Amino acid sequence: MKQITSDTNKRLTKNTIFLYVRMFLVMGVALYTSRIVLDSLGEMDFGIYNIVGGVIGMFGFLNSSMTASTQRFLIFELGRNNQKGVKRIFSLSLQTHAIISLILVLIAETIGLWFLYNKLIIPQDRFEATLWVYHCAVVSTVILIMSVPYNALIVAHEKMSAFAYISILEVLLKLGVVFFLYHWEGDKLVIYAILLLIVQGVVRLIYGIYCRRNFKAYKYSFVKDGQGMKELFFFAGWNLMGNFAGISFVQGTNIILNVFLGPLINAARGISLQVTNALNQFSINLQMALNPQITKSYAANNLDYMRKLICVSSKYTGYLLFIVCFPVCLEIDYILKLWLGDNIPEYTSSFIILSVIATGIDSISNSVMVAANATGRIKKYQMITSSCLLSMLPLGYLVLFCGGSPISVMVLSIIVAFITMIVRVILVNSMIGLSVFEYLKESVLKLMLVASVAIIIPSYCRYCLNQTFYSFVLVVILSLCSSVFFIYVLGLNHLERNMIKKYIENFQKK
Repeated sequence: MKQITSDTNKRLTKNTIFLYVRMFLVMGVALYTSRIVLDSLGEMDFGIYNIVGGVIGMFGFLNSSMTASTQRFLIFELGRNNQKGVKRIFSLSLQTHAIISLILVLIAETIGLWFLYNKLIIPQDRFEATLWVYHCAVVSTVILIMSVPYNALIVAHEKMSAFAYISILEVLLKLGVVFFLYHWEGDKLVIYAILLLIVQGVVRLIYGIYCRRNFKAYKYSFVKDGQGMKELFFFAGWNLMGNFAGISFVQGTNIILNVFLGPLINAARGISLQVTNALNQFSINLQMALNPQITKSYAANNLDYMRKLICVSSKYTGYLLFIVCFPVCLEIDYILKLWLGDNIPEYTSSFIILSVIATGIDSISNSVMVAANATGRIKKYQMITSSCLLSMLPLGYLVLFCGGSPISVMVLSIIVAFITMIVRVILVNSMIGLSVFEYLKESVLKLMLVASVAIIIPSYCRYCLNQTFYSFVLVVILSLCSSVFFIYVLGLNHLERNMIKKYIENFQKK
């Protein structure tokens, strides 16, 4: 099996560092501003904002499917070193995204509005403000759709520093929005939606300028290529099913909870999604650096290297998430008190813990999804995995209809996520020869072994100690040390441990 070359390793390391700088900025601002937004809007308006965003997110699957399609074809052409092919795909993707934007607006302003008027539980005195939020969310989603080809071009060329630099401006703008909101005397919900829309437009403009200056060879020109557009839409069509299922898995749960329990429960759900999205950035940043290499390896017919990258990505994603999520779950009540004060919606801590577990399971198998997309043969894969994820909607509805609690719905999401992960690995085995046993041993079983041992001492300390700032610090330090120690001892092989020792020795010499 081909080893990762020195140049590739350096590039992956550099890209990961840039992405982690971006992640810390985004995560820090998201967590800090959530408290201010919750205090400024109040539980009711905060819940309304999250549920309306969920409705638009349901239609955003159109955008997600084309994102995967555009990235796959751009990276594939770069893997074959076909510059003309890259330009053709970029231009075609801009044209197709314009069509998708039109479709989204038509659906959102017809079916979406009907759903908003007739199905969602919104207080009458906040309905006009809700409409403002809804229309701003529609425009913001259109901007995101038209940004996809430009962002895909940056990812395909592995220029991850651009995301880090532009994110600095983005988080500063969002921070400014939150402070403006705090001092605004008018309708805070409406002005918050409008200002976030303006930020989205500014960021989109900057990404466009960056691409035009750094990728001049790929300047847009109208392409009349029915076959090429057909390939993009065919691939996106099957991804459409998968992304709709994925969004339904998350936002569908949000909507079901609203239908049965009202907008206040969406405040707790919204906070849990803020936390899980922030923590999920750890895995996304590592995988964003590796994913182009997975697709390029398939394009170059280097399947051994591809399988190695899949296992490496899943394994380290699992370890990384465990290191971060374990102390958060242990100290969630204290963290919420520090973060939100006494204004904590009911079910928030339980929602966060269960959402973190479900998100972690899904994140581990992300590299498997990238491998499936790289092959282009995704019809069977998407049909089966989408069916698994979509089962969450009727099952969750049935649980609540039969009198189940919101907690039982979140437990159900963990079960569905785990089953879907196993199914993904089995399907990809038939595509590229990825050993199911080898993959599960490296990414799942080792993580379970590490977790089962690493949680003992920190959990015992949490149980014995009173909840104070000093006990919080002690438990967090013990959790981090225990996680890192047992990952090193039980989770890594001999070569990986030697590589870490070598890095440490080189660092000490420098």
